[in-house]
Amino acid sequence: MNVLSVMMAMAWRNLFRHIGKSIVIGTILFLGALIMTVGNGVVTGLDDGLALNFRKRVTGDLVVISRDQLKENIFFTPMAEPVEPIEKLESVTAVLDQTKEIRRYLPAAKGAVMVLNGDSEPTWQMLIGVDLTDFQSMFEDSMITLEGSLPKHGERGLLLSTQSRSELYKFANFWTVPKDAGIVTANLPADLTGNVAVSEIDLRHELIFMGNNDRNTSFDIIAPIRTVFKYRAFNGMWGFFSLIDIDSYRECMGFFSEADQTKPVSGESQALLNASDENLDDLLFGDVQPKAH
Repeated sequence: MNVLSVMMAMAWRNLFRHIGKSIVIGTILFLGALIMTVGNGVVTGLDDGLALNFRKRVTGDLVVISRDQLKENIFFTPMAEPVEPIEKLESVTAVLDQTKEIRRYLPAAKGAVMVLNGDSEPTWQMLIGVDLTDFQSMFEDSMITLEGSLPKHGERGLLLSTQSRSELYKFANFWTVPKDAGIVTANLPADLTGNVAVSEIDLRHELIFMGNNDRNTSFDIIAPIRTVFKYRAFNGMWGFFSLIDIDSYRECMGFFSEADQTKPVSGESQALLNASDENLDDLLFGDVQPKAH
């Protein structure tokens, strides 16, 4: 007999000699293997599900960032930490257009803005600036509209997430609704339902944002609220981000395109630029028009 046959014979003999112990130990080993197998399957399924939902609803399969960006995680950075812009975006999109494996792409910007409010301290919001129509086309199943309507192509405005709206009410004590829309009582917070008359609620149909940009001078803009929505998946995570049209975001952060920089100067403004030094005091303190040269 070879060694393997001897080992098998000994194993079977010991198995039936101590049958009670064999059943107990075998059951423990079986349950342990079952738990490990099922657990690994669940973890793998959750990981694949998370990745699929992230790609399908918010991030896409590939995120292109600036080579100057220090941290690859550009979504969940500290509040005031900016994301480096991509210089010469046209050259990047040209490569994307020529790559057959890429079906579509969506230029986007992300940053923190200050919400100005005369009745309370300013609060912070996180915004993603995109072409709103292209976002809906690329991530068509990513959001659930609760109030208002999605903006049309080229229409400016803000898509406010439910979590952002709750944060505004918590810290600034006003309630936001889409422009030209009324209050949906079912969506009011618990402390307003039945305790406060609708006419007494401080309603806002638009928000004043001031950009937070360490590279340029930022500006404040008025953003009309078009939609209140929640993300279909992971709203607790992505709900910190509201969406705004890319032109409003760009203006808020002080970024200007080449077209903006080459707009012709009006005659009155050109006359002011051409004013000589001796006319400056009159321009500030008198009623004298600058002389054009």
